[in-house]
Amino acid sequence: MKVRQTPRSDNFAINEKVAILLFIPKILRDTGFEYTKASENPSTKAVIGEFANLLFYNLKYRTFTQKSLELMFEDFSCGRAICRVR
Repeated sequence: MKVRQTPRSDNFAINEKVAILLFIPKILRDTGFEYTKASENPSTKAVIGEFANLLFYNLKYRTFTQKSLELMFEDFSCGRAICRVR
């Protein structure tokens, strides 16, 4: 059996998608928003989808650090807080 020295490129997409599935519920919970069937509506779904796409793009195509991810999560939290004030 030959061990592959370089990772397959299709493995990275799976890992990023799994990371997003783990991150988003925690981020939403930390911002005080539980995304459940009861709270699901088209506008909420669109906002969360847009955030998931942004997170995926940053994980897949950008060089990121712990600080850059932390800032993105805090920005999302701040945006949610501003929307609640309106």
